[in-house]
Amino acid sequence: MIKKVFASLFAVVILLCAVGCGTYSEVGKEADSSTSIISDDSRSQPSDDGTDQTDTTESGDESGDGSGDGSDTSEQEDGSDDSGSEGEDKDERPDTSNMKKILFLGNSHAKDTYMALPEIFRAEGYTDYTFGLAYYGQQDIADHASYIGNNSAVYTYFLSKPDVQNGKIRTPNGKTDGNYNLVTFESILTDQEWDIVFIQVCMRDVVLSDDVYASSRQTVVNFIRSKAPDAKIGTSCSWLAPYSDDPNASPGKWANIAVAYNNYGTTPADHCNRHCKVMKDNIVKDSTYCLNIDVCTPVFYANQVLEISSDVLYRDVAHMSQFGRGLVSYSFFAQYTGAEIEEIKLDSLSGYVAPSGTNALTLTVEQNIIKASANYAFNSPWTVPSAE
Repeated sequence: MIKKVFASLFAVVILLCAVGCGTYSEVGKEADSSTSIISDDSRSQPSDDGTDQTDTTESGDESGDGSGDGSDTSEQEDGSDDSGSEGEDKDERPDTSNMKKILFLGNSHAKDTYMALPEIFRAEGYTDYTFGLAYYGQQDIADHASYIGNNSAVYTYFLSKPDVQNGKIRTPNGKTDGNYNLVTFESILTDQEWDIVFIQVCMRDVVLSDDVYASSRQTVVNFIRSKAPDAKIGTSCSWLAPYSDDPNASPGKWANIAVAYNNYGTTPADHCNRHCKVMKDNIVKDSTYCLNIDVCTPVFYANQVLEISSDVLYRDVAHMSQFGRGLVSYSFFAQYTGAEIEEIKLDSLSGYVAPSGTNALTLTVEQNIIKASANYAFNSPWTVPSAE
């Protein structure tokens, strides 16, 4: 069925490739100064005035090595088991039209999801949105619960406001002696009147805990409710990582996560199903969370169904490339606004979205891939895409 539906799409993609840029694997690799798919090795980001500033916190990308706390030692603030009512999976989509201040709590995958959102929302006509990110690399939900409970100043605060240079300010707030100021989650949570706070569900939460660290999640939820009682609470679930099309690719520092995935099967589909299952079993049916964004499925769909190489989607075995960030952010956009994408109105991803460097990525064939992948996840969240 899916093959038939997308036969025409592939024809369009092939035609566009032939006319404009050759095979997709070469998109962004041509000698066009405005187009670049680059690595994240230098970990630098353009500042608001166009100069580079080193993001020293990027070295905290998810290690998945379990070296963080990882254990659930935090108690709920009030000692209650307020996990929300459970029942059938919720089909209704919340009205987010007046929820224009969006905060993320998470690690490098939350950052990958966040970086392109301001320019995507703006390009699509949503010009008055504020985005924030409480960022600490390598951390899972149990770690966040521990830091919140101890009021630890460990977070880098990213902020994008619509009234500052057209919403393009996404650099961390504050910098001293070359390092960004680290702050508490409480200070970020109370800095704006956030309409919704997304707790990122990372790969460690998915493969190392059958209940997605339920008690720790509740600790975080209770804290958000105590400091921002009017804010809704949602989740955003990460993509497969470590992951590569190359079966011989090294998982590197994420080796223990690769081993843990294989407890649930050995194929990519098995691993994607693990994400879907734990989210449906623990999160999606829980009324605590008003909106649960699936950014695992669109990445898997692009890779497995549309056959886009992992080398194009990922910048290493764990993190999104510039294009991958755009695909993930557009998927978030569709699910957040509650409508399929009819047209990708953004023509290019700015250099700021690039994990390093300043080159923009012109979107041509990529627009079709983004649209198809985001719309699949919008219509079929928490399902494993198949080309059959």
